[in-house]
Amino acid sequence: MTLLDQKTRAQLRRYDPSEVSGAHVWARNMAGGVITECSFDALLKVSPIVALIREESNQPFGLLLKKSLVSEQRVRRLLAASSGEDAGKQAGKLIRQIGCRANVLEVARIIIFWGEKQKRKIAMDYFGYNPDEDDERGDE
Repeated sequence: MTLLDQKTRAQLRRYDPSEVSGAHVWARNMAGGVITECSFDALLKVSPIVALIREESNQPFGLLLKKSLVSEQRVRRLLAASSGEDAGKQAGKLIRQIGCRANVLEVARIIIFWGEKQKRKIAMDYFGYNPDEDDERGDE
């Protein structure tokens, strides 16, 4: 199971992730099986953000934002984040706004591997187009 249990979520609101045994178990399980490309430490760092997720969704994060009528300005704030830490803060706000429902694995990957690829995927899902295609169409 990718969701954190209720006790662990509550502890992560109060304590550092390194002090929460449930976060250690979750990060170890994810690093050992489901998200093998992520380190234990990276997963432990994102555990407070994924702890906000109470209901698993199989829809892409950008599409959930669009369907939940999140404003374009908030999505642009996420896309403007310069680091994974900034992206995590913005993603946490957005997760709360969309009813604490998201794909845990996708959110963890977005924050850990924050960069142009993740920004492009969110933009494609939210805005419904690939920004790279605009460059190709502009030559016509």
